[in-house]
Amino acid sequence: MRASLLCIGILAVLLMSCENKDYTSDSGDDLPTVVYSIEDEPSLSDDREYAYFVALDTLFPGNTGLYRARVTDPVREGLLGGSGLHSPVPSFDGTRVAFLSGSSINYLNLADGSVVSSGVSGNYTSIIFVDDSTLIGCVGQLLYEINVDDSSVAFIGNGYDPTFYQPDVFIYLTELSTDTFGIMRYAPGSDIPQAAQADIDTLDTIISGDRVRWVSVDPSSQHYVYLIEGADSNYVYTSTIGSEDSSLVARTRGSKVILVNHDMVLYRGGDGRLYQSDFRGNQKLPFWSMQ
Repeated sequence: MRASLLCIGILAVLLMSCENKDYTSDSGDDLPTVVYSIEDEPSLSDDREYAYFVALDTLFPGNTGLYRARVTDPVREGLLGGSGLHSPVPSFDGTRVAFLSGSSINYLNLADGSVVSSGVSGNYTSIIFVDDSTLIGCVGQLLYEINVDDSSVAFIGNGYDPTFYQPDVFIYLTELSTDTFGIMRYAPGSDIPQAAQADIDTLDTIISGDRVRWVSVDPSSQHYVYLIEGADSNYVYTSTIGSEDSSLVARTRGSKVILVNHDMVLYRGGDGRLYQSDFRGNQKLPFWSMQ
């Protein structure tokens, strides 16, 4: 009986320690256990050397961690643990990572692990850096330009799922017409064109009866990857700008996919870990071995 009460007491302490967890600058202890976590939301540094991602704790739902790893010879590096952390994106100079806690934008200093709030909130679902002083934030199907230095916010147009393309340029998705989605290229400083003018900045179009998400383009090869949202799963496809051909790479429950280079797709596999595939989906491997 005494042993049972002791076990119950220990369990209660563990559960209490996981309640009301906010983000913290402490490393390691607050990060989800690797064996019991699901990896998702990969993003790339602008030099394409590092992948950043979120780990979701399956033992204590709500507990999350921000990680990064080199694309070549990847080893997980825990950056920050906390509750409800998502959408990590690195700055161009490599000194900090912007991320969302709930819907508020925050910055993690990679040198000392400190976290500061941007003071910007507004139900953001994703963010990206387009240069070291500018973020693009997405709220539903609306895009905003956010000044990192003074936290000012300006509405720039309709669109969703912004992703990095090249310095000072990002791409986003929009529904041009029924079952036709446009991959749009945009440089901050000019309004996003209306649908009638969209051919000026349209990289390509995707015909789909289901919603298209998270296009990621390699500018040098013009290869790109995207998700199709299904009823029970998402599907990873690849194509090339200007081509009518596409390849089904994998089925995934992940919410985001990226193209690391012309022949490397990064996505969440069926076991919850990140996987890599070649461009056509012929060879799929875990991004890393179980550590």
